[in-house]
Parts: sequence; structure tokens; C-alpha cells
Amino acid sequence: MRKGQPQRRSLKLYFHILITNFIMRVKELLQSVLCRCVIESDLNRIKKAINKYSVISFDIFDTLLQRKVSTPSDVFDLVEKEYNKLSLIPIRDFKQIRIEAERKSRKRSLTEETNIYSIYDLLPYDKELLQLELKIERLELSARLEIKDLYDYAVSLRKEVMIISDMYLPADFIGEILYANGYMSHSKLYVSSATGVLKSTGNMFRFVLKNTGYRTQDVLHIGDNILGDYICPKSLKIKSICI
Repeated sequence: MRKGQPQRRSLKLYFHILITNFIMRVKELLQSVLCRCVIESDLNRIKKAINKYSVISFDIFDTLLQRKVSTPSDVFDLVEKEYNKLSLIPIRDFKQIRIEAERKSRKRSLTEETNIYSIYDLLPYDKELLQLELKIERLELSARLEIKDLYDYAVSLRKEVMIISDMYLPADFIGEILYANGYMSHSKLYVSSATGVLKSTGNMFRFVLKNTGYRTQDVLHIGDNILGDYICPKSLKIKSICI
């Protein structure tokens, strides 16, 4: 291998991650602008909508649960920091490496989603780091209280409550965190890491409708993502509210 090749590859990876992060930020900004046009912040109006439907589905991340960090990828900074406290051999640039591994894992996946185990198969670390990431995710997640109030309200009315998420984390792991934060009364949990389909393509909603037999006119979906939680279900004639 020529002497300059590792440096060029390193620079190429750096600029790729820089561009990817920029695109993600632009998407977040556009979503924020669009959300201002459709967002519903009046909990009483949302409760009135819940009254009208027999099936209520909720998104998880930034809806039922919230992280203490400002962006999801900040969890990876915490993983690196915690790992380096415990290890004699420190790791560097874990966030960038972890983001790139997830990108590659999604690209290689035969379904619309990947999972955390496939991601870590592409990382040059042992599974101890995977367990540390799961531990920190668990510590960082807590109930978003105003949305838990909506969840509890739907449960009190004996509505059929479902939870649906686009997420690479294991479904059983997410289920444990939901339970630990007081979400105990839903009948079904659908996570893309298990189903292989996404809300953001509409296929998760198609999957859920087929799996449950529910009619679109009976379902109200509540979530924070303009595409996956608002536009996609609405395109399938499912009532959706963007919070």
C-alpha cells in the first residue's frame, strides 16, 4: 500500500461523515419548519381526537420517550467517554465510526432496516462496547410526561393502544425501557429492527394493518416525525397528529 493511501482514506471518511452530518442537519431543519405548519401542541385537542378513534398508536423516540442528550448520536460520545474511563486502551472518534458503520449496515441490509448487532459486526470493537451503548441508552431515556398523559388517557378510555417505532435497537430491549418508564398497557409493540419495514416508507403501517386487521379509519397515530409519523400514515388515510 502506498504511503499516502491511509491518509487519503481517512480524509475521505472524514469529509463523507461531515457531508452526511450536514445533510442530517438540513433534514432536521426542514422537518422543524414543516412541523411548525402542522404541529399540534394543544393536549386537550389531541384528547378530543383520541375520543373519536378505537385504536391509538404512538411513536416512541421523542414522543413517548425522550433522551437527555440534544441529538441521538450524542449517545455515542457518552459511550466513548465511559469506555475510556474503564479501558486501558482508549478509543477515539467513536461517534464518526459508529455513524459510518450504521450507514454501511443499512446499505447492506436485505430489508428496509438494520439492527444494532449488524452494525457492531462492522465495528472493530468487542461486544462489550455494544452492551455499554445499550446501558447508556437505557440511562438516557425517560418518559416524556405530557405524552405519557395522552397514553394514560387512551388507556383509561379502554382504547386499543399500539406502539410503533423506526429503530435499530432490539424490540425486547425497547419494551423493557417502556415498561420501566410506566408504559405497561399497550397491546402491541412494532419495531422496525424486528419487522424489517419502516414507518418512513409507509410499509410499517401497511404491515401493522395487515397484521392486526384494523381498518385505517379506526386508527389515530401520534408522533413527532413529519415524514414517518404524519405524512406517511396520512397518505394511507390514517389520521395522524404531529406533536
